[in-house]
Amino acid sequence: MNKTQTGRIPALFFVSGYVLIFSTAFLALAVGAVLPDITAEFSLSYEQSGLFLSLLSIGNMGALAVGGYLSDLIGKRAVISGGAAIMAASLAVILMVPSEAALFPLIFICGLGWGATGMINGAVTEATGGSATHLNRLHMSLAAGALSAPFYAILAVNMGGWRMVVGTVAVMLAVSAVLTFVGLRKMTAHKTGERPRRAQWAPFMRPRYYVFVVMMFSYAACESVMNGWVTTYFKGTEILTHMEANIVLSLVWAAILGGRIAASVIGGRVKKELMLIICGGLLLLTAVAVMRADSFAGAAVCVVGIGLGLSALFPTAMASAAPVLGGSGAAMGIMLGFAGFGAATSPATAGMIAERTGLSYSMWALVGFATLLLVKALVHLLFGRHHSD
Repeated sequence: MNKTQTGRIPALFFVSGYVLIFSTAFLALAVGAVLPDITAEFSLSYEQSGLFLSLLSIGNMGALAVGGYLSDLIGKRAVISGGAAIMAASLAVILMVPSEAALFPLIFICGLGWGATGMINGAVTEATGGSATHLNRLHMSLAAGALSAPFYAILAVNMGGWRMVVGTVAVMLAVSAVLTFVGLRKMTAHKTGERPRRAQWAPFMRPRYYVFVVMMFSYAACESVMNGWVTTYFKGTEILTHMEANIVLSLVWAAILGGRIAASVIGGRVKKELMLIICGGLLLLTAVAVMRADSFAGAAVCVVGIGLGLSALFPTAMASAAPVLGGSGAAMGIMLGFAGFGAATSPATAGMIAERTGLSYSMWALVGFATLLLVKALVHLLFGRHHSD
């Protein structure tokens, strides 16, 4: 989309997206931060605590897969704002439950709402014509939410307990539901005949679509391994202290935020195919290097490199996929569903490697997923521009 067209998009459209994606990222990190407090209050076992987190991810993954098709039927606006409202309502009820029995279905419902809000990526992609700059700006908000949530959780738990954290997120998501309902008012369901049914399924006939599916899967897998294992890896191998390992995790998201700010500025000047290669190459290089880090300084440099590599990958891949998707919500949903699958399964992969070969080898999972991502970026660069499909 050219600048003139983009200029006609109301500012509230973008603001509502920024607030929503900030809130969902804030939720994802805040739940992990207050999990020990929830576990203690409800006397959950480690297995139950793990199930609690898994149900959030399972709900997210399931709704991502079907949310796109649903958005083709009733419109992205209804799916996105409805998802935010579902998240807010389920979290509000969690605040009042007297026992652990209700926690599990409620967090699963929250995950379903989270997955539905993932269609905001499709809304921005469609409205801006696949602008990498605007998608990077959108995901700057995600990085900001992920970065700020743990710090807020530390303060809020000390002042009002875990309910203060969850209540804050519920309010944020309720505001997001209203903002997206108003800001996305032109994102209504397509009228009969406006988009032929066969156009919804056309992307599945294009080989390039599956390049992006694998790319999204491997990106989410890399990010999830970093989020879930970097602290355990550095602490368990005694390379870093507990405090240093937590600082390193914060540096990942600081680097992602900084990288997305930079990408939003220079994104329009660098070809998307080249940006994917640069980011994928940096990610793989630093993923290998992190296994050689034996000090805080070395670890910090490596994880900052990983964060910078991750930063522009998702928004740029989404923007690159826009012509292939052709506005199909079903194709978008399946693609994001595979990203959710990667995020849900990759920590388990790292865990299996650690269990069988030792914790020091667990980061080979990150290397493997990063290699897969770079290979698909190269396929996109070498062949994507020479084929209409």
